[in-house]
Amino acid sequence: ALRLMTSRAVFCVERRLEAITRVLDRYEDDRDMKKLIELNYFKRELTPTGIMRKLHISRRTFYRRRRELLEGIAFELGLK
Repeated sequence: ALRLMTSRAVFCVERRLEAITRVLDRYEDDRDMKKLIELNYFKRELTPTGIMRKLHISRRTFYRRRRELLEGIAFELGLK
């Protein structure tokens, strides 16, 4: 039973990773979005307000771009 659970868990993680990779690949040429992703999800040193200031973007733009990213991942996972 443990082996089956482990296999299923690994499958789910791999599926999520592939979906995230596909969505990130869409932004290969979008420097602004890549920087937003880096600061918000990988470096995690700044608050959303700090990221907005650093990238010189409005609150609306920050949340719109973040929503665009998350909706893309949800779509890839068949959740939307």
